[in-house]
Amino acid sequence: MVDIKSHPLAFVYRIWSPVITLNGYRVHGRWGPNALPLPAGHHHLAVHIPYLLPPEIGRAEATVPVEPGRQVHLEYRAPMAVFVRGALGPVPQKWPGLALMYAFFGMVLLLTVLLTVVLVAATASTG
Repeated sequence: MVDIKSHPLAFVYRIWSPVITLNGYRVHGRWGPNALPLPAGHHHLAVHIPYLLPPEIGRAEATVPVEPGRQVHLEYRAPMAVFVRGALGPVPQKWPGLALMYAFFGMVLLLTVLLTVVLVAATASTG
C-alpha cells in the first residue's frame, strides 16, 4: 500500500496523476492510497509527478521487502519545490523542501515589510 500525498500549498501538482513504476513497469497511480498486490520478495518502487519543465518532479525510489502474508504501508510525499526529490518510505514521511518554502515565504515577507517601511518614510519626508 502506497499513500501518495501533496502538501496543500503545492496544490498545482494535483493537475497531474502521479506515476508509479514497479519493478520497471508503469502502474496506474492516483492521489491517496494505492493498493499494489505483490508476491513475497524484494520489489523496486519509484514514484514521481509528471510536470512541464522539468518533465518529472519529486522522484523517489525504494526497494521494498514483502514478506509472505504481510502488508507493507509506505507513504510518498511530493516535494514543496520543483527541484527537490520526493520522500518515499515508512509512514510518516516529512515534506521535502518545506524548509526551503518557509525560507522563500520569509524572504517575501521581509522584502514586503522593508518596501513598506521605505515607502512610508519616503511619503513622510515629502509631505
